[in-house]
Amino acid sequence: MKTLDWGPAAGRPLGRVLWTLEAFRRRVAPSRPFAVFFFAVLLGRALVLGELSPFGLAFWAASLILWPAWAHVAFAGWMLGAALSPVPHVPAAAVAAGLYGLLYRFSRRVGLPAAYTPLVVAVAQGGAAIVWRKLFFPLSPYAWAMSAVEALLAFVLFIIFVQSFPLLFNRRLWSGLRQEELIALFIVIATLLSGTMGISLFGLDVHAVLSRAVVFTLATVGGGAFGATAGVLSGFLLGLAESRELVEMSALGLSGLIAGLFRPAGRFAAAFGGLLGLALIAVYAPGTKELGFVLLEALLGAGLFLAVPEGSLEALRRVVPGTRAHLRDQEARWANVRRAVETRFGGFAEMFAALAQPFDPVGEEPPADPREAAVRRVEEAICGKCWKKDVCWGKYGEETASGLRAVLERLDGDKAPAWRLGRTWADRCIKPEKLERALEREYSREKEALQAAARLRAARRLLRDQLLGLARVMEEMAAEIRRDGPLSRHREANLLRAVEQAGLWVQSLDALSLVPGEVAVELVVAADGFQAVRELEALFQSLLGERIVVERMEPVPGGHLIRLVSGARYRVHFGYAQAAKGGGLISGDSAVGLDLGRQAFALVLSDGMGSGEHARRESRAAVEMLRAILAAGFDGAVAVRSVNALLALRGLDERFATVDLAFVDRMSGRAKFIKVGAAPSYIRRGDAVIRVEAQNPPAGVFPEAEFDAVEVSLRPGDVVVMLTDGAYEAKRHPEQRERWIRRLIREIDADEPQAFADLLLDAIVHETEFSLSDDITVAVMTLEEEGGAWASARPAEGARIA
Repeated sequence: MKTLDWGPAAGRPLGRVLWTLEAFRRRVAPSRPFAVFFFAVLLGRALVLGELSPFGLAFWAASLILWPAWAHVAFAGWMLGAALSPVPHVPAAAVAAGLYGLLYRFSRRVGLPAAYTPLVVAVAQGGAAIVWRKLFFPLSPYAWAMSAVEALLAFVLFIIFVQSFPLLFNRRLWSGLRQEELIALFIVIATLLSGTMGISLFGLDVHAVLSRAVVFTLATVGGGAFGATAGVLSGFLLGLAESRELVEMSALGLSGLIAGLFRPAGRFAAAFGGLLGLALIAVYAPGTKELGFVLLEALLGAGLFLAVPEGSLEALRRVVPGTRAHLRDQEARWANVRRAVETRFGGFAEMFAALAQPFDPVGEEPPADPREAAVRRVEEAICGKCWKKDVCWGKYGEETASGLRAVLERLDGDKAPAWRLGRTWADRCIKPEKLERALEREYSREKEALQAAARLRAARRLLRDQLLGLARVMEEMAAEIRRDGPLSRHREANLLRAVEQAGLWVQSLDALSLVPGEVAVELVVAADGFQAVRELEALFQSLLGERIVVERMEPVPGGHLIRLVSGARYRVHFGYAQAAKGGGLISGDSAVGLDLGRQAFALVLSDGMGSGEHARRESRAAVEMLRAILAAGFDGAVAVRSVNALLALRGLDERFATVDLAFVDRMSGRAKFIKVGAAPSYIRRGDAVIRVEAQNPPAGVFPEAEFDAVEVSLRPGDVVVMLTDGAYEAKRHPEQRERWIRRLIREIDADEPQAFADLLLDAIVHETEFSLSDDITVAVMTLEEEGGAWASARPAEGARIA
């Protein structure tokens, strides 16, 4: 048998008695039917206003749903309780049970939904009350009114019992109780207490002793408000059972309040506070009992309260929202959840990294030269059975191989039919035509095999990059969960203390993230919102050592909700303008600006090969793929390589597009330009125009291409101009295009990116005399420093939150 822990009461006589009762309960009544029977007896005894008995039927009907196998136990307890009631009412209870049984069977036969069961209970209770009163009294308006009240009470009690009794029998449901569920439990407990009305020992009422013990216990568990609520509800329901007990509502409510206020000093102090409240009511509002009996009942109730094991009180504290035990329990539960999620994400990261390992290109042999492979195959297939092989491939072997390689080089140069073997080979080779056809055929096969192998390697590399990217994202999420632990809560407490020391009254502070560059803190302050914003921005910048800005502020009851986040040092604006070839409506170019959170911004420009709808579809596909990959958190270089590989895996007639990507770090101002077959870009800085270019093939041409990135440090006021190649072709003289573009960019007088793009495109179109030979797109991006009243402030030394 499990060892019983009665805490400080273990060595006392009362504690030993309770230990004996607990042992009896475990040995004699270890099953749930005993509890069901006991509750049914108490509820069968309970009365309202000395004549209404809606509790028994409501509990029996609830037991038919909750414990169908023990419904007969509940019925027997109900009948026994009705017989032991201060006003015995077994016949009335039997009539109510029979009527409910008939209505229950009828409702199931007609298929009435279970949601109508409370109504069936009310009709049965009201009908039984009317029948019973009709047998002994004339049906006066008072009798009809009491029958209606009894039916309404049965309706409400059935709903409460169905929702509350599972909580009493299953502790797994105790976590996360809402206030409404706690109130329902109070009602159930008070109803059970009313079932002890009329039972007395040596002139002491059992219900008075138990009610005081319950109120003291709940006040110690949940505090003054909790105890006062329990006391008022218990006193009210006891007063309904007997009107002379209505003074209990005031007595129990006040004692619960004072006991809850005294609980920080310990259990004895809480018991003393409860006794003090009862004594005040007994002195100033005396009831029908003598003062000595009232105080003795209170003392016995306090004794029962002190005998409750500390472990039981701690278990109750974990249930009540707002208590420290409940908060610790919730924190422990969330810590377990965080650890489980962190472990799961870490496992995913390891899994994706392991899956990417077989696709690592390290150790792979470089692809063979298709010319050498074709020459080797021709030697085996054509010359292998020739009687002159010893001469051609023995005596003149190197000369023969070099000659065939030279032929294939001329073939690559698209010089057919001049690539043919010629008279020298005809004089030496006895099968020149067959050799020519075999050489051309084998070379074509080798090149196709080489392209297929390149595509396969590109697909493997794409898969590897994606798997490694997923592993990195998962690892970052696991690291973020690890950071949101005890250290984060410690820093959150330090922040709250610093805000309060600054003179701001904060109702709540929730540090969603304290990662540098990704800070997110929500506060509810009881102050003027705009004044609090100015103070909080400066305070948090000095505490966290980085720029903090207000992302959102909205009024809430009692104050303002303010959300503070990491502020980027720079702000990026962009705009673009397009013109289609020949004055058409559809441009084959696509441009988009991507806001990648508070830290980064990306500008993407793509030129589909050709013009019209087909080119637009290709460029848009490249842009949308880049958008999705960058938004998922992948690096810009990985994103471009992925787009290149995906385009290369498509058909030969729909796979080429240029990609021009500018990736700006809004914290440092550094920009990374990745150009895939794209035209040069320019940065206007004052009167200077800086050219940015990189020699990379278009996306989709070479599946395994490596793309160079150009990094530039941008400054506030810089204007970044990105163009498609159609802008250069607008100038007829190639040698003047560079100087012309620089002059146009230098002379544009506009601060807004959209206006700058419109004016530059207009100047380019004028140069072509409105006859465009290709699509033209101009994308412009500007960088400016974030402003603010204290933008130049610096963190105070020694004031940071670590």
